Amino acid sequence: MIVADASFWVAAFLAQDAHHDQSARLLRRMVTDDIRVSSPTLALVEVAGALSRRTGNKALAESAIRYLQLQSWLTLSPLSVAFAEAAARVAITCSLRGADAVYVALARQEDAPLIALDDEMLRRSAPAILAMTPGEWLRQNPDRP
Repeated sequence: MIVADASFWVAAFLAQDAHHDQSARLLRRMVTDDIRVSSPTLALVEVAGALSRRTGNKALAESAIRYLQLQSWLTLSPLSVAFAEAAARVAITCSLRGADAVYVALARQEDAPLIALDDEMLRRSAPAILAMTPGEWLRQNPDRP
């Protein structure tokens, strides 16, 4: 199980993103190896907004959201009040922005590593969870022959 942050999804979908190659490689591994992945439903909003804002391509944003919703290996976890309270405690403990705390709280709940590209998020979430970049995850989990 992996928890994926919106920054990962955006980089995987956007060829001109600086982190695209490693993110797209990890996304291919998720698909081919049927790796279980979880993201909060908030990811749909963040991915749609980031892709639309960065590219001006509304069709790309729509396509990415549809893609995420159709993947059997991806669980989109809803934000309940109880979960929001847990994420708020993570935000306080780790001094994280609200949306970042949601991903960290989900990784903590799932006892899974968080894949993200935000340096501050990676650094500040360390006391709560294992967080790494797509490249770090790929190095730790090499392709099987």
